[in-house]
Amino acid sequence: MLTIDHIHRLYPNGRGLVDLDLVVTGGEIVALVGPNGSGKSTALDIIAGVAVGQSGTCLLDGRPTSQMATKADIGFLEQDAFFYPDMPVGALIDFLWAEKYSHQPNDDARRLLETFDLGDYSRRRIGSLSQGLRQRLGLITALMHRPALIVLDEPTNGLDTKSLLSLKDELVTAQSAGCQVIVSSHVLDFVHAIATRVVFLRDGVVVADLHPDDGVSLDDTYRTLYLTPSPGLS
Repeated sequence: MLTIDHIHRLYPNGRGLVDLDLVVTGGEIVALVGPNGSGKSTALDIIAGVAVGQSGTCLLDGRPTSQMATKADIGFLEQDAFFYPDMPVGALIDFLWAEKYSHQPNDDARRLLETFDLGDYSRRRIGSLSQGLRQRLGLITALMHRPALIVLDEPTNGLDTKSLLSLKDELVTAQSAGCQVIVSSHVLDFVHAIATRVVFLRDGVVVADLHPDDGVSLDDTYRTLYLTPSPGLS
């Protein structure tokens, strides 16, 4: 279980998170939705353990995510992820697998390389890959071995249709395996297709928490929350 308890983190420009409370159980796919600057990436960085709040806690099965040394239980795709450009694709996969799962075979990584059509790129330098190929590589590093917690920041960026369908299939399979999945996305059709729960953020605050299966329109909710002028404004 992922427990986010009153996480608060604000930056000098006033953006960030304000008292975020969220509980995610195994088999849930939670999507964070909101315009740029609403706090999605800040939330995901803290959830993935690469940042900490100024107050509050973020626990995965009772352990602070920021203190999980190897992060073997967390798969994270950050927005605009950086990889060493001179490192071959296969070398990166082998390195990350050894760091996280030193005593286990990397058959799942090989499967994902084929699934996302990167099987023939193992000797290619990462810096020579297109944005879409680098995005697929980032997804593989986050999804391999189906960690207990999968955190994806704008995972559809640069994906072609086949890769997008493969991503949907992988997330559904992870959900069935009991993984906890947190995704941010601006693409509401993608969110509706994969999410069991949608959390809307505005100015770092949760303004709606919905279940798409309840028949709520995500498009209408987004329009109401972000596109409808506030009373008294012209």
